[in-house]
Amino acid sequence: MNSIIKTYLILLGFYLISSCAKPIDFKIDDDEKVIVMNGIISNDSLFKINLSESIGVTDTAFNTKFITDADVKLYEDDIFLEEMIHTENGYYKSSIFAQEGKTYRITARHNDFPEAYGIVNVSAPVPVKIFVYTYDTLTVTNQIWDPITGEEYDTTYVDVQNLQASITFDDPPNEENYYYLTLTCYKKTYNWGEQGPIYAGTKLTSVDYSIGYNISWEDYFYLNNEGGFIFSDALFNGETHTINAQVFYWAENMIEPVIYVNFYSINKEIHDFASSMFKYEEVLYNPLAEPVNVFSNIEGGYGFLSAYSASRDTMVFVIE
Repeated sequence: MNSIIKTYLILLGFYLISSCAKPIDFKIDDDEKVIVMNGIISNDSLFKINLSESIGVTDTAFNTKFITDADVKLYEDDIFLEEMIHTENGYYKSSIFAQEGKTYRITARHNDFPEAYGIVNVSAPVPVKIFVYTYDTLTVTNQIWDPITGEEYDTTYVDVQNLQASITFDDPPNEENYYYLTLTCYKKTYNWGEQGPIYAGTKLTSVDYSIGYNISWEDYFYLNNEGGFIFSDALFNGETHTINAQVFYWAENMIEPVIYVNFYSINKEIHDFASSMFKYEEVLYNPLAEPVNVFSNIEGGYGFLSAYSASRDTMVFVIE
């Protein structure tokens, strides 16, 4: 008897739950696709942007659909310069270099999408005033086997340790400035071939920029496949400022080490974009987190258009 009552109560519960369910029609206005324009303009390279279609919330496929047949025009201070030509995978290039102090507008038109455009200003670069380095050395002797002769012999070399680079610059006063710094260290390595050792350059990219700074992962950014960090002049506006960076490497025998510095004056938009991308990726797979909108400055569409000016320097280490 008890089992019959229990079964009846369970069935009654299911009935009450199902009778309380009410279907709600939810319509998402996601019909119109727009142009996505992305590009970072520099004072030392040709204009280059990428165009693709926006992806709606109801789309099941998230493959990027490049726009390869758009009408893309380039303007300087509202004066038409030229049409940008499609090359591959949605990339459009110009034959013109950006000029410092100019304002550029790039428009994209296509029959299937609303017109989209972006406006960008190119600022003057801030030169590196002083670029110096310090290091410690350690003399190392190793035994090497020659695969050609089959003989072993001792080789002695000086290993560079605790390599630090210091970059000093004068920050322009009375204006808000943003910077992006990358340091890349190369060393000569060698592999054995039929004619003896073959020398080749090895890129060493592990750099600690946090000396004297409280830097989080949000401050790191990749520009032109180079990893560096973004910072502003909020704490040293109009002053001479020095940044110290620790350079790491994973190989011994630093033969003729070379370090390259790329010091960029960037638009605030790059900083805002990098910051929003970090926050977006931080909550991407968290369904309970508050959604984050990635920074966009494209009118009539989505995307990101900004500019930078580069100051570059190179040092060859002389081991004394």
